[in-house]
Amino acid sequence: LRIGLAGDGARDLRISYVTELPGFRPTYRLVVQDDDSVHVQGLAVVDNPTSETWSDVGLTLSTEVPLSFRFDVRTARVANRPAFGPDGHLIRQALPSELTNVLRQNAVGANEINQAYGRAQAGQPEMSNRAGRLVGEDPSPVPAPTNGGVSNALLAFEERPSSSEGAFAEMHGFDLGGHESGLVPFVDTNTQGRMALLFKPAQGGPLSAEHPYRAVLFRNPSDAPLVTGPVSIFAGDRFVGDGVTGTVAAGAHAFVPYALERAVHVAEETAQVEDEVRGTQLNGGMLTVELRAVTRHRFDITSTQALDRPLYVYAAAVEGFEPRELPTGAIQTTRGYFLPATLSASGEATVTFDQVRRRTLRVNVASDPDHAYVPALLALLDGRPETARLREIQNRLVAIEEELDTLAEDLNVERAALSERREALDALHGVSGGNDVRARLSRGVAENVARVDGLARRASALHDEQIRLEQEWYARLRAME
Repeated sequence: LRIGLAGDGARDLRISYVTELPGFRPTYRLVVQDDDSVHVQGLAVVDNPTSETWSDVGLTLSTEVPLSFRFDVRTARVANRPAFGPDGHLIRQALPSELTNVLRQNAVGANEINQAYGRAQAGQPEMSNRAGRLVGEDPSPVPAPTNGGVSNALLAFEERPSSSEGAFAEMHGFDLGGHESGLVPFVDTNTQGRMALLFKPAQGGPLSAEHPYRAVLFRNPSDAPLVTGPVSIFAGDRFVGDGVTGTVAAGAHAFVPYALERAVHVAEETAQVEDEVRGTQLNGGMLTVELRAVTRHRFDITSTQALDRPLYVYAAAVEGFEPRELPTGAIQTTRGYFLPATLSASGEATVTFDQVRRRTLRVNVASDPDHAYVPALLALLDGRPETARLREIQNRLVAIEEELDTLAEDLNVERAALSERREALDALHGVSGGNDVRARLSRGVAENVARVDGLARRASALHDEQIRLEQEWYARLRAME
């Protein structure tokens, strides 16, 4: 590094640089308070990987994903790094407007940058599967930190600015020796939260398939994700347990379980129930129907004691399905849904949660009054004056079909009897005597022929009526919209 100074005399020269560290390891403390709030404290374990001592340095902790850029002296130097969005996925930062044209003219390394985004996206920290958005959340601001009446379990951190845009605030006057590690506070504030029970079976934990966990439910108070780390849990001054959290997106609610609650038993059942069909539109005899396949989750809950905290049960998301309805207070994640359960005075509750998959079809119901989707058609047209006549036609067609089936059976019986009597008459041909028998058989044949003829005429009349009704059905539906 060559530095040239013009003129004589002494100079005070200060040289500074910016360097990136491999990362920081967070550890958290959650202090549950009596006013439905949780005090969240976060400490970052920062390593100095160099051999030089850091003295009075500025330090910024960031949850952005580092990304290397290749620069050319003729290329605009914009170290525009990806950051986590509110849902925990990587997003590109918006470029300053004055740089847009420059970058468009000197698009050096664009392909390398896109490839780097892909690699960074694949290697991003795993998001917590126990964190998500609260349904019906009150958008009121989070209460400001306060030191009045706090628990003795809280650490006394110095005041510092709040976090912004995926990076926690810069801290000055930081000292750390070479190849040493230090603890740096990066969050210390109250947020929404309380003790809770969480039923979410874990692999390798057979008891968790029947009993919920004791857990802390809290909201990430910062606008930056809280990355994975161990958690110590306090109820006031009392230590109650510890756990681990995955990455919690900004503003998301997360559970941190720490023990099993054996006083509560949960029986879970998931089943596919019969598809639902709903007519949505009729045009020119073509009916548009919405088909809904339903996956139903059922949780039967019993408790041997009164609960002093809310209970949530977890229903895994089914690919291609969406919730029929999410109750207020539920927490939605990318992998599933945490549903609140309210127990009765007897300590029992049943939670039913449906996920549905919708698809649409267009079917020609005008040409087929017996189509399986005709009930959906009539439900769609319910209340219209034409519907009564359509129901009459359908009911009459059903009755005709039933009568035709009965006539077909009777015709088979009569024809079989007629065939037997004719064979008997043929057998008596040329035999002396037996005139009385031949006479009775002849009368029986005549009666059979008359009954067969009557049944055939009735069937023919029913077929004619059936055709007329089907034509009327077709004409009416073709004229309706």
